[in-house]
Amino acid sequence: MDARHRLLLCLGLAGGLRAAEPRTPRENRLEDRVAVSGGWLWARSEDRGRERLAWMPPRAADPWGMGARFTFQEGGGPLKRSNLTYRRPEVGWDVRLRGLELRTPGAHNAKIMLGYMDAGWRFTHGDDTDLAHWAGRPRVVLFIPVRHPQGADPADAGSYHISPYAGQTLSVVQFEAGDLIRYEWYRGGPERLHANVLFDLAPFATGDRDLRPGVNRPVFRFEVFDGGRWRVRIRRDGRGPDPADGEAWDHTFTESSPGARPYTVDLGRRPAFHLSVYNPSGSPLRGSEILLDLRPFRRADGHPLPRPDPAPFEETTLGRLPPAPPPPPQDGSP
Repeated sequence: MDARHRLLLCLGLAGGLRAAEPRTPRENRLEDRVAVSGGWLWARSEDRGRERLAWMPPRAADPWGMGARFTFQEGGGPLKRSNLTYRRPEVGWDVRLRGLELRTPGAHNAKIMLGYMDAGWRFTHGDDTDLAHWAGRPRVVLFIPVRHPQGADPADAGSYHISPYAGQTLSVVQFEAGDLIRYEWYRGGPERLHANVLFDLAPFATGDRDLRPGVNRPVFRFEVFDGGRWRVRIRRDGRGPDPADGEAWDHTFTESSPGARPYTVDLGRRPAFHLSVYNPSGSPLRGSEILLDLRPFRRADGHPLPRPDPAPFEETTLGRLPPAPPPPPQDGSP
């Protein structure tokens, strides 16, 4: 990334200037570096040791999925984000917010993004993109921005909330290749959002109905289907064991919900699940720690799948990727 792009990124996305224009993504090369763990590929944007990802050991008292600890260390330079791709398109992942510690004095967003994109383009180390900023293929994303008030104690779990409209808010968003999210898409408020915002979830997740992401551990499932169809499911309180079948979701929204629209971008023949985590962009950049839990399901029917044993990430290149794990069984069994 050249000096001009660095300046536009640091100033524009921090809210001080209008966001930079979309750009033509660079196509992957065999020598591009990435880390691999089973079916997962992980890419860190800065690639100088300030962005880390580690699987957390399973906990007997909590039957939830595999835990992922995203750590962003203090330091200037490019904005920091981590990108995960799951290489089996048959599999989607529920995402639970387990905990956050945003060490920024300002009210800046951490952004958790889950969605689907053609796996023919890969995030790689040193690539300053994510699902909402400049990724190399069209994609449809559930965008989850979390912040705390100005000067809040980072260790106070009760201070974290879903960002309101002026700071971008919980929403389903579509992007063409090279597009990036913009603050002005949201500044019109309810029913006046940009056309790329396919559905506004703020009425169900902010203000008096805030999901309390630092306390309640909300769970999100996002799915896409043919013909522009999509579905968002939310469990507001993800603490404790799962409720009975059919009672796990407090909210279900689709492209047919009032105020919603189908997606119109081309996701390719077999879009794969992706997850991006973005460190708050305020100044000074004091880093953050974001903990997520991930649990697999079969996209064809929503059937839960066994949690894979997490393996350490191993550095490699796109030209030396090991084969992806075999697809899940196609019968009714896990």
